[in-house]
Amino acid sequence: MPAYSGFPVPANTPLQNPQNTQPGVQSGAIATIIASVAKIYTKEQKYNSIRSLDYKLSIFYNICRRYGLKEKDLVNAFPTMLKGIAQDQYYSHQLSRKTFTKACTHLRNFFEGPSAQQATLNDWNALTLNSIAHQNPTKSTKEHVQILTNKMYALKYGLPPDLRSDAHFHNKLILACQGVPACRYTLADPPQNLGIFINKLQSSITTYKAENPPTKTFYTDRRYHSNQSNDRNRGYNNSRNRPHRYKSGNRNRFNRNNRSDTRNSCFICKKPHCRS
Repeated sequence: MPAYSGFPVPANTPLQNPQNTQPGVQSGAIATIIASVAKIYTKEQKYNSIRSLDYKLSIFYNICRRYGLKEKDLVNAFPTMLKGIAQDQYYSHQLSRKTFTKACTHLRNFFEGPSAQQATLNDWNALTLNSIAHQNPTKSTKEHVQILTNKMYALKYGLPPDLRSDAHFHNKLILACQGVPACRYTLADPPQNLGIFINKLQSSITTYKAENPPTKTFYTDRRYHSNQSNDRNRGYNNSRNRPHRYKSGNRNRFNRNNRSDTRNSCFICKKPHCRS
């Protein structure tokens, strides 16, 4: 577990907190400090078993140091960094009665065991720039890269500890961007520095877009076919290029003549123009 004095530092490292020079803090003052810590916390900074506990502890330590909270009082402020099922686990198992180290160990074993790390590793391995583009078709390639790196940072601290290094992150980013033409320039000679590498990826995408502008779409054929379709819908005969309604009109006149002859026939003998 990372020590209170920094992240990541072995747990047996002595506490270094130069801001708190008082020999002791009264219980009322501790409650005020904890209330201040709780007030500054945002929902995104709290732990809910989604992201690594070690990463969330680094935020917790930073806030507590700024308010001068001693290490022995961290267990009282611990619930302020929890939310959701992690907070339920804290109260249902009465972790306030344990030491701060044991409380952290309990949550880590419960939410971040080997199965959880394997699930995170599977998500990490499946993450590619093409998959991000498929999930976000309306966004640009530069935005896809930003989404990719954000997801990688979110998964990083849920990986096994030996896979959380910048070198592993750098290698995964190269693999995730392979097969994308806009990233080809950077992947040919990727910088070793991670920040420079990400910036060069964005520049490579901009250069590729400038050299490969979107092609213009011509609508001549579409209009031609559309007119043909409309002609068919209006009843034009393709063989003679005449409307079907002419034939329909002739047929109607023939039917009217037949009906006229029928009306002039004799009711008894059925002969036309007979009045017997």
